[in-house]
Amino acid sequence: MSDSMQKHIEGILHKLDDFLDQRYAQGKRLSSLVAVAEADMRMQQQAVLRQILVEGKGFGPLRIAVVDILTSFDLVKKNALFHTVDQVCILNEIVPEEKDDSGKKTAGQLDIRSIKKLYSAIDPSFERLLSLLQTWIWWDLRDAADLYTFDLQISKIEQLKTINVDDALVETYRKEMGAKPGTEIRRQDMIKFELQRSKLLIAQYGQRRDADHGHEIILVAKFMEGTPDADASCVRLASHLTAIEKLRVLQGEVNDQVKQIYAPQLRLPAEKVTAQAILDLETRSAAQERKILAEAMSKTRPVGEMVNYKRQKMADMLHMFAAACQAFGVTPDQIVLPGN
Repeated sequence: MSDSMQKHIEGILHKLDDFLDQRYAQGKRLSSLVAVAEADMRMQQQAVLRQILVEGKGFGPLRIAVVDILTSFDLVKKNALFHTVDQVCILNEIVPEEKDDSGKKTAGQLDIRSIKKLYSAIDPSFERLLSLLQTWIWWDLRDAADLYTFDLQISKIEQLKTINVDDALVETYRKEMGAKPGTEIRRQDMIKFELQRSKLLIAQYGQRRDADHGHEIILVAKFMEGTPDADASCVRLASHLTAIEKLRVLQGEVNDQVKQIYAPQLRLPAEKVTAQAILDLETRSAAQERKILAEAMSKTRPVGEMVNYKRQKMADMLHMFAAACQAFGVTPDQIVLPGN
């Protein structure tokens, strides 16, 4: 594996992890069970994905690594990877079909031959959680790759502003742009070409957002911080615990002023108030406050505004693209896609 291929794989996985972080946060809001095997499943699915991304797919006489297709601008090949009836589609590699094991076993054959069977052997409910993770990956992989490729584009545009434009670079862009031999290729032509590619990525990403089904979107919720009841309970509990600690340090010696303070609470004359009686009172009060705090913390936290996370990412792309256009001295509308 080349260094550039390794870099692209890690970059795509980083973007995918961001999506999965948000999906798991949404899942955990609905069920605590989602968190049980998250770390293990994610790590093992990452290993599976790395194998998928380096795999070569056949296009006529060519075999091209999946990661190279994902970071390319060959829309036909990218569509083929995600078209469920195409022979190069990677759906069955991300979400493997389970084979019927009802037949007779042969000698030396193992029962566990997939990650799904591994987790099912530990706990049958984990099989559904793994299927959920694999489905999320199928929904998010192409978007993660486009976000990563878009970042590469912005970086490439910045480099083109200062890089030495030699004959080799000109010929590379001549081939990429499909320009005729002898056509002059200037620095600004290269930058405009990369801006067009960046705009194309945004357009394709936006088209998929318009096609998203309700169950596929990532909902991000902002929780309101704490509650007045929980905050007040924390203050009271801290007061009781501080008093208990001081009483332990005093080792049974309390002055008349302290006795006067606790006498009404203990319903005793001040002269009959003892350090042990005060300690017992504070211990009971602390225990009661712990119960109140636990109840307050177990209540559903108030949820703020809900946003579509992938559309939020598209807004970020549009902002970065506008800044790149402004630095080039044009507006986003002035960057026209080929064929428009």
